[in-house]
Amino acid sequence: MTSSEGKSQNAERTREIASAVESFFNDFVKESDRAVVVVGAAKLDILLRQLLQRFLIPSTSSSDELLDTERPLGTFSARILACYRLGLIDAEMTRALHLLRRIRNEFAHETSAVTLSSGTHADRIRDLVAPLKTLASFKGIYELEALSHVTGPAKDFRVALALLCGRLEFAVRRVQVISDEKKTVLIPQNWREMK
Repeated sequence: MTSSEGKSQNAERTREIASAVESFFNDFVKESDRAVVVVGAAKLDILLRQLLQRFLIPSTSSSDELLDTERPLGTFSARILACYRLGLIDAEMTRALHLLRRIRNEFAHETSAVTLSSGTHADRIRDLVAPLKTLASFKGIYELEALSHVTGPAKDFRVALALLCGRLEFAVRRVQVISDEKKTVLIPQNWREMK
């Protein structure tokens, strides 16, 4: 691959992520902290499910025996781990998704008014965004006009969430199913001869 081809692919990837980010902002940017956390995490969970569905051999039944609720890969946590172990997401994305999942769990179980700027939430958000702040895409999202009304940890969280959604949407579009040829390579030669 030439340098110009690599730059072209990076530019295309940036446009795709920007499109996903814009879509995210149109839906969630003005919501309360609780809504952004709970609905944003649900969106990430759906994207992980889509990533797995596109990568794995399709289910032959009307329900998915791996990915449906109450199934082995039916939870946000299980999907994060499966995507990581299959090499569909990297360690940094895995760490960020687990931090976001913990924040979601805390928000979902609190009965009082809660914000992203309070106590442990602010600490987790600081941990979530620390490795992301160096990325040009983080800085670009941070400066969007749509976020001008939000500050502090609430803004950091929205930017991180948008970035993670964009990256997962890009991964869903780009993932390739294991071809039939590669699947058979995993079967030992002597097993194929036993037919």
